[in-house]
Amino acid sequence: MAAQALNATVVASDDFFAGEITDDEWEKRRPSERAASALDWRRLRIEALEPLLAGKSAQWHAFDFEAGTRDDGTYGLRADLTKRYPATVIILDGAYSTRPELADLIDLTVLVDAPAEIRRHRLAMREAPAFLEAWHKCWDAAEIHYDLGTNMLQNGDVQGALKEYLDAEKEDEDLPQTHNALGVLYAYSLARPENAEEHFRQAIALDKDFSEARNNLGSFYVARGRFAEAIPQFEQALANPLYRDRIIAETNLGWALYKTGQPEKGMRRIESALVIAPKYCLGWRQLGTIHAERGELRAAGDAFAKYAAACPGTADAHLQSGKILARQT
Repeated sequence: MAAQALNATVVASDDFFAGEITDDEWEKRRPSERAASALDWRRLRIEALEPLLAGKSAQWHAFDFEAGTRDDGTYGLRADLTKRYPATVIILDGAYSTRPELADLIDLTVLVDAPAEIRRHRLAMREAPAFLEAWHKCWDAAEIHYDLGTNMLQNGDVQGALKEYLDAEKEDEDLPQTHNALGVLYAYSLARPENAEEHFRQAIALDKDFSEARNNLGSFYVARGRFAEAIPQFEQALANPLYRDRIIAETNLGWALYKTGQPEKGMRRIESALVIAPKYCLGWRQLGTIHAERGELRAAGDAFAKYAAACPGTADAHLQSGKILARQT
C-alpha cells in the first residue's frame, strides 16, 4: 500500500539473507551473533541500495526460500534476477533493514509491529510445522534482541521496558544494544546512575564502535558535571563514519569543551553543527548560553532568536530571549 501511494521502489531485505551459513552453524551461534550475521548487508548495499540511490537500476539474485538446503547444508540464490528501478522514494522492507551498516543510506525508519500471536499465525499459514518449529528455536531470541526497547518505551511503560531488557540480558549478556538500553533507563527514568554507567561501559566494551552508547555515556557525564570524561566519548562517537546522529554528538562535544575551559573550540564545534542542522534547537540554546555567560549579549540574543525561530512552540526559547533583552536594557 505504501509503495503504491508513494510510487516507490521496494527492496526486500529478505532477498539478502545469508545463505552461506548452514543450519548447524546457526545452532552454534549465540542470539546476538545470529542477528549480526542474518543479512548479507554488503551485498544489499552494493547491489541494491547504492545503485538505486544513484538513480540507476539495480538487479540481484534473491535468496531462494523454495529450494531448501543444498548438499553442503547452505542455501542458494534464485537463478532469475530481481530487478528494481530508481524512484523518488525507496522502501527497504524487512526485520533487519535498519542495520547500523546501512544507516548512512536511510533517511527514515519505521517500525511496524503486530502482537506475537498474529505474527505466528501469519507464519503458520505459509510455512510447514516442522520448519516453523526449527525457525522459532533458532531465531526468536535473536529477533527479540534486535527489537529491544521499542513498544514498551514508545508507550511510556518504563517498568515493562525494564523487564524486557533484563529478560533479554539473561538470554544473551553479550548484546551491546541491551546494555545501552538499560543504561538509558537507569540514567533517565529510574535514577540509578551507578547502574547506568556500568551498562553504558559494558555496551562499549562489547562494541567499541557503538557510537550511540558512547554519546549516551558522554551525555551522562555532562549531566553530572564530568565534562573532561565526556569529551573522549563524544570524539570516539564521531570517529565512526557510519554514526547517524553526528549533530547531537558534535554539539555535545562543543558544550563539554566549553565547560572545560576551551570556549573557542567549543563554539566552533556547535556552529559547524548548526550549519548542517540549522533547526537543531539544543545547539542554538547551547550557543546562546555560552555567549550570554561570556557577556556577549548581542551574539547571545541572535542565537536565542534562532532558537525561538527553530522551536517556536518551546517556551524556554522565548524565556532565554527575554532574559537577554532584560540584560540589555
